[in-house]
Amino acid sequence: MDLPSLLPRSFKDGEVVLRLLSNSDWPLEQALSNVADVVRWTSVSAGLSEQEARERVQRSISRYRAGAGGRYVVERYGLACGTVGIGTAGDGPAEVGYALLPAARGAGVATRSIRLLVEWAVRVGIDEVALHTFPDNLASQRTASRCGFVLTGQTIRAVKGADTALLTWKLPAADCLVLANAGRAGGFRTGGLRGRRAGRRQRRRGWLGRGMREVPEVGLASSGRGDTAQSRDEVQPAVLRRF
Repeated sequence: MDLPSLLPRSFKDGEVVLRLLSNSDWPLEQALSNVADVVRWTSVSAGLSEQEARERVQRSISRYRAGAGGRYVVERYGLACGTVGIGTAGDGPAEVGYALLPAARGAGVATRSIRLLVEWAVRVGIDEVALHTFPDNLASQRTASRCGFVLTGQTIRAVKGADTALLTWKLPAADCLVLANAGRAGGFRTGGLRGRRAGRRQRRRGWLGRGMREVPEVGLASSGRGDTAQSRDEVQPAVLRRF
């Protein structure tokens, strides 16, 4: 699936602002590479040098210019706190991914950021949006569920040169249609599906629980953070591919 040739340069919802990654954002890239769980659950390598961080940023900029994807700096109250991206993988659906610095976690920042990208995607005619998480990245899976994504199975992807089993989450086509119609009617805004989804989320919660238990036990260990407020919110990154 091809993304529009020019993605928006920014998004905002009143609390978070997404702006396109620029060459001057290499310190943020470097900071993310020094966060253990970002390295564990994304394609970011550990301990990037300044040059490596600059090169990674430049690759993201090149993909944007080619119309293949966009990677955005997430700002909250004017402070850069992570990145979120949307891109394509061949003929497959559009995919989103994200990573946050620890200080920004537990406040719904990832959820807001993903919704901004997803709502834009369906408004411009993209009818299938997916994301991937590691089987043991339970916090990111909760974020996916809060954004309306449904667990659909597993896939094998190359992550840092190694074939890796990932969980695949997709936004149901019906939800994409609701979002698209809301955009055409002028009622397009972040979180607009929350009320519509509330009953459905309750109904499918049991299905999601069964689906999670059917995943092989390998990698399904606890995040190790206990039942804290932060661990109940999004505290871990989803898989970032080449955004």
